[in-house]
Amino acid sequence: MTAMIPDEQLRAFLRADLPDADMALIEAAINADPAVCARIEQLAELEVSPHDQAIIDAFAPILAAPVPQHLADVPLTAIADPAIAAPVATAPVATAEVIDFAAASRKKRPMAWGFAQYGAMAASLALGLFMGNALQDGPQGGTSPALVLASADGLQMTPVVETFLSAKGSGDAQALDGLGKASVALTFRTADDRVCRQFSLESAGQTSDAVACRAGAHWQLEAFGQRSQPTGEMRTAGGDAAPAVVAAVDQLIAGDPLTDAAEKAALKGQ
Repeated sequence: MTAMIPDEQLRAFLRADLPDADMALIEAAINADPAVCARIEQLAELEVSPHDQAIIDAFAPILAAPVPQHLADVPLTAIADPAIAAPVATAPVATAEVIDFAAASRKKRPMAWGFAQYGAMAASLALGLFMGNALQDGPQGGTSPALVLASADGLQMTPVVETFLSAKGSGDAQALDGLGKASVALTFRTADDRVCRQFSLESAGQTSDAVACRAGAHWQLEAFGQRSQPTGEMRTAGGDAAPAVVAAVDQLIAGDPLTDAAEKAALKGQ
């Protein structure tokens, strides 16, 4: 992954000088690849300004806090083809250097600087750091409804998406206002007995794929990717979907996808 992202692009990422799609791709690579995380840490140390260093120091206690285990275990996976998809797309603003990349590299796990830290920083700065357009503004962009909301426990699906995930069976489709045509590909359980669903949103010639798992009364985002065309020969548990989502399903799923009867029972909380 490191060889695929030149230092020039990584420096532009730190300055937030790239298009949103490229910002999201590099952010995904940092989440998934410790080597990329380590390299951008080195570049950040060279480019950090006194103002940004003050921000780093102010948020150091937050970034040093341990990551909750249920977030550390989330399999946000690296992308083989950056032109197709990226997990949980997020887009930083000009103060991207506040992230403690060194801590992330030392922990050697994708979620070392995870959603709990993001939520705390966003709440404190009121900037919504690293909430990318594809998730925050919906797949159509602009003023489209969002797919997720930041919470203390991670990225929670918005109410309209949660309602869909709690009610529709696999194979069923529904038009969600402003988001496009939503459909569930499959429902499954994880090794720790969580109920998860892979679903997609089709809008304006682009498909957004995601995996969400139920956490109490809500659904939390586990992986996200976008594609303009079906992914061809990729046929695994997740079927035709963005590579990040297919990989996430393969890592999360325990056993086979649920049958219709088992799915109905799972959605009822049984």
